[in-house]
Amino acid sequence: MSASGALLLDPYPTKDAYMKRLHDLKQSKSTLEKGGYVVQALTKGDLAAGIYNKPCKSSLEHLAAVYQPGELEEVYRYYATPAITHSTSPCLAVAIDCEMGTSVTNNPVLIRVTLVDYFTSEVLVDKLVWPDEPPLHYNTRFSGVTYGQMAGAKSGGECLFGNAGARDAIWRFVGPETIVVAHSGQNDLSVMRWIHNNIVDTFLVESLPVVKLQREARERAEKEKPAGSPAEKKQRSPGDKKPVGEPEKKKKNPKGSGQFSLKTLSRVRLGRDIQVGNGGHDSVEDAIAARDIAHWNVLNFGHGVYEIQSSVD
Repeated sequence: MSASGALLLDPYPTKDAYMKRLHDLKQSKSTLEKGGYVVQALTKGDLAAGIYNKPCKSSLEHLAAVYQPGELEEVYRYYATPAITHSTSPCLAVAIDCEMGTSVTNNPVLIRVTLVDYFTSEVLVDKLVWPDEPPLHYNTRFSGVTYGQMAGAKSGGECLFGNAGARDAIWRFVGPETIVVAHSGQNDLSVMRWIHNNIVDTFLVESLPVVKLQREARERAEKEKPAGSPAEKKQRSPGDKKPVGEPEKKKKNPKGSGQFSLKTLSRVRLGRDIQVGNGGHDSVEDAIAARDIAHWNVLNFGHGVYEIQSSVD
């Protein structure tokens, strides 16, 4: 990797071999769907079932949005990546990261989009996005986007307008066969109403093998228990404050501190601290971190899994 962050893959046979390994990291369509990605256009049945949105839990008196006939279908219309029709060839691979605010209807709205060329680290798109819905707030603590920045970008003609504007900017560089690298990218693609099935999601790359091995270890432990052995009963001592058998409540971890968060993986895999300070996230920094974690897995795929395997045996 060069000082600029570009991947040094030369000659082209090396790049071809690299691309094959990058393709091996892609998730299947069914895995993406289980991971929260929308992989095909939503039907009227999907919309009627409400699978397009999580229920509101933040307000005791939340009123559901009322949609006019046909409006719901239009709001939740998803668009698949089209073939690039202009002279520019699509990138082989890109990395993406988005920042979201919250609309007055309590839905996430796109407010910044960043797209980076996977191999050169060139920033292809990095724009604020004027949201399709009026914003309740810009989630500045995490997004780093302020009202002043958005207003300035709009008045100066420097922002994209809505999801359609963001998709069009991305599709200048991304075709159906382009590999899109993201970390928990289901949120990024969903907020843009974008369907793309050539995905390397670094959260899934890192977490799924570990979860699988942990599940197999639990299943082995269950099988190895003597048949008919009684379950251990918890005895309550005079100092206990909770009834016998009541589980301890798990403490909520700070946002972004989980084992497979981008922040944690960047530190563990890359030795790099990101998302530091109080200025919010930098989507360029996060997109490049996702790219570099994917690159780490191309070079070392299986190494982390073997570490987990040895720890549970």
